[in-house]
Amino acid sequence: MRIYILIISLYVLLGCKYGDTHSPINKTDSSKFVLFLKNFDSLHLPLSIMKINDFGKYSDTIWQVINGSTQLVSNPVCKVIEKSNYDFIKDKYPTVESYHYMGLYKKRVNEYFLLIMKQNNYLLNEYWMKLCLYDKTGNLKDTLTIAGQKVNDYDCYCEIDTNLVISLRVIKELVSDENNNEALPAMETKEKYIITKAGQLKRLSYIKEKGYFKFENNEIIRTK
Repeated sequence: MRIYILIISLYVLLGCKYGDTHSPINKTDSSKFVLFLKNFDSLHLPLSIMKINDFGKYSDTIWQVINGSTQLVSNPVCKVIEKSNYDFIKDKYPTVESYHYMGLYKKRVNEYFLLIMKQNNYLLNEYWMKLCLYDKTGNLKDTLTIAGQKVNDYDCYCEIDTNLVISLRVIKELVSDENNNEALPAMETKEKYIITKAGQLKRLSYIKEKGYFKFENNEIIRTK
């Protein structure tokens, strides 16, 4: 009987010690991460942001008719991420006052969560869509800028197909003395990525070259 009581006592002691050092932290982090995930709608693939007007879907505000009156309201697609949730962002992204974040999409990929959020900085006249990979407890494993614009500087476009192949296209404007209204010089970069089983982004291809481009049918077209 004494041996039985001793074994039970050791079991309880070790169980309590393990719980004090591991369980409460994981439970707290996990439950907070679950609340963080509520800022994101389900991602339906394929996703295409390859034209200028595609960005309009992710404007902070949209025009909506309410009781017969057209009003400017918050965009339901973009859900504001409260500063209390910046713990899941601050290790990779700046969180000073001029930066604001909005939740867009989420998708479970193997043992990880793929999240797409919007990063705004009104002082710098730029906004970006960030693809982030988190583990189950909310640790940020990897990130990638997939779309967005910096005014009069460069634009980033993306496609994500049903196999989760991520295709990027970046157009960086170049300074030129040429007076050509038909086409402007720019540096074009194209990349492809996949997501590994370890929750990391792996680049498959990379092409960067200078060319001349024009704006046509809401799209930047290479002319030569």
